Amino acid sequence: MICARRSAMRASGSHYMWTDVGRFRFNGRAVRLEVITGEVLGTEQRSDTHVSGGGSTYTVGNSVQGSTNISSNVIVTRNIRLKTQDGGLHDIQLQGDFPLSTGDRLSIFAINDHYYRVYNHTTRQEFALPFNAWISPIYGLIAVGSFAAGIVYALLWQSGQIFFLGAMVMMVMSWNMKLGARSRSNALARKFREVAKDVLAS
Repeated sequence: MICARRSAMRASGSHYMWTDVGRFRFNGRAVRLEVITGEVLGTEQRSDTHVSGGGSTYTVGNSVQGSTNISSNVIVTRNIRLKTQDGGLHDIQLQGDFPLSTGDRLSIFAINDHYYRVYNHTTRQEFALPFNAWISPIYGLIAVGSFAAGIVYALLWQSGQIFFLGAMVMMVMSWNMKLGARSRSNALARKFREVAKDVLAS
C-alpha cells in the first residue's frame, strides 16, 4: 500500500490553499487534518499493474521441494485539476479508484502531509485513499524476522517441518499485523468524521 505525500504541492506553492480543519492526538501521535476544496475542471485516470514474487526450495530427506508465489498489484492514479474559491488552479495527483466527473465539488483531506480521504459534495460520497502512516514498523519487523528464522532453520537442519513452523509463525504475525492495522484504520476514520463533520456537511 502506498501512502502519497503532499510534498509536490508544497513545492508548487498550492499548499497555501489548504485549510486547517482540526488538530488532535491519535495513537500517541499529534495529528493535523487539512482540506482543500474546489470544483473539478478536469480529471483523468490510469491503471498500472505491478507483478512481484518468486520461489524457494528446500530438502526433505532425498526429496527437493519448493513453492512459487506470484502476486500482482494494480495501482490506480487519478490526476485532478481543481479550481478553488479564489480562482486558483491546482493540479493534484491521487492514488485510488473512485468515480469523479468534471463539475463536481470535491474536498481532499490530508493528515500530516499525507493524502487521506476525498469527499464528493456533489454526489455525497466519501472515498478512502491508500494510507498506512499509522502502521507500527515493529509488526513488519517481527513478521520479516519470523520468516527469516524459518529459512535459517530449514538451511541448518534441512527439515521441512522446521521450515513449515517458521512459515506458520510468519503467517500468524502477519495476520496480527493486519488486524491491528484495520482496527487503527477504523478508529482513525471515526475520529476523522468527528473532526471534519462541518466540512462534510457543507
